[in-house]
Amino acid sequence: MKKIAFACLIISLSLINLHSRIEKKSQVSLPNDAYLTTTPTITLEDDSSSSEEVISHKEISPEEEEIQNISTQAEADRNKEFEEHRNEENYYNYELSILLDKETLQLLSKPVEEQALKKEYENSFPVYKNEYVEQQLKHLLNRKAFIQKALSRAEPYINEMKEIFREEGIPEELVYLPLIESGFHNHSISRVGAVGMWQFMPKTAIWVGMRINDWLDERRDPIIACRYAAKFMKFLYDKFGDWYIVLASYNHGGFNVRKELAKVNSKDFYDLVRTKVSPKETRDYVPRFVASVMIIKNAERYGLDYKEEDHDYAYYHVPLITPIHLVAKHAGISVAEISALNAGLRAGFTPDPKMGYKVRLPKENCEKLISNYDALSKDSSLTYIPYYVKRGDSLSVIADNYGISVSMIMNVNGLRNANMLSIGQKIFIPMRQYRAEQYNVAQTKPVVNTNTVQQKVVVQNQTTVNRSAVSSRPSDGVTKYVIKNGDTISQIALKFGVNSDSLIRLNGLAYPYLIRVGDVLRIKTQ
Repeated sequence: MKKIAFACLIISLSLINLHSRIEKKSQVSLPNDAYLTTTPTITLEDDSSSSEEVISHKEISPEEEEIQNISTQAEADRNKEFEEHRNEENYYNYELSILLDKETLQLLSKPVEEQALKKEYENSFPVYKNEYVEQQLKHLLNRKAFIQKALSRAEPYINEMKEIFREEGIPEELVYLPLIESGFHNHSISRVGAVGMWQFMPKTAIWVGMRINDWLDERRDPIIACRYAAKFMKFLYDKFGDWYIVLASYNHGGFNVRKELAKVNSKDFYDLVRTKVSPKETRDYVPRFVASVMIIKNAERYGLDYKEEDHDYAYYHVPLITPIHLVAKHAGISVAEISALNAGLRAGFTPDPKMGYKVRLPKENCEKLISNYDALSKDSSLTYIPYYVKRGDSLSVIADNYGISVSMIMNVNGLRNANMLSIGQKIFIPMRQYRAEQYNVAQTKPVVNTNTVQQKVVVQNQTTVNRSAVSSRPSDGVTKYVIKNGDTISQIALKFGVNSDSLIRLNGLAYPYLIRVGDVLRIKTQ
């Protein structure tokens, strides 16, 4: 801004100088040849009756005449070039180029390039006060305890989120939006079902590309959700070209805001406020955010303890499914801290490696986890199968069906009360650990024949125990079948005239395409 102000001053001085030059030129009316042959001198002669100005002409040498000719021609060329520039788009460039750099000249040139102006606006968020912002400022300052707590939750993430917004080329002030969305709370759920720090609705989250499944809810991960929020706001800016309208759309929906703008025939957000076309929540939303930016930028002035400090975090892709408490153990970090840094994990396990999820850890803990990976892999040598609680289930019944202890299920799933189960609740059952501990069976990694079709896996030269052998009370009407080389679940189901899904459920197969030669399946034929 200082540079632009200075440039404007130079323009004014240039205009004054130009006007003065033209004025002088119009007042002096010497013959044309006078510039070439004589140098005017002014002398004053005293007279008893009056004082007169006498113009006399002094003869000049040929050398002086040549110098005068060159100077006069240069002046003429300069005036001609200046007049040409006055008729072009780059008006004033010639005068200012002596004093200003090229970048500033381009900004001041007339007309200013529309794209350059748009780019400048894209990367800055307009913060100014009006009556609506003043009202929200008072509202927020009456809730300073809430703001202080929210900012303390934001502190581990804020600089990383700012970097994301800079990468996306949008104003970094927008990282403060979760203050009014969720209080920077990862597990916040709104009354309409929006989830996480950035408050994504399920349909919007899926539309922008976020994953919501048994393993992950990326809306709850502050960094992942921030990335998608930045992309979403950039998309809205491309549609509307105004950050206040972008924020209104983020809160109320772009389609709704577009209709409301058309109704008032305006592109100004505050016209929606004055006409009360938008809902009150949306009318308050934008000025409240502007007020929140003012408060955060002047935290000390408003009596808040807030500093944005860098945190040295690192990311590591754990190449196996394992309980998060084991990751914490081998990283030397508490379960509470790793869970807070990885709030998107839903099941208490690292997801299937194919999902590409990276665990977020302090750098020193991440390095420790990498060095302890072999120990983590050994501790995690289990097959965890998901189980959904049905009506009439209890932990003792489930444990008996799978031949494991109730305490083992409780430990794996972090359950404190064996009687607190709900229908549809998902728990994980450790299978291979049971076999290893109860039967002392050697575990070897399956050799997968990659040339087989889906559901066809050939595993040879390994000792195993069939899944049905864990049942101490086999039910009536159940046939046992030993898996042979080349078998698939669909072929076995077809052979016995049963449904593949029921066969999978009966035998607790988490990965039905990874059946093993020698395993025994239970097949209910009645």
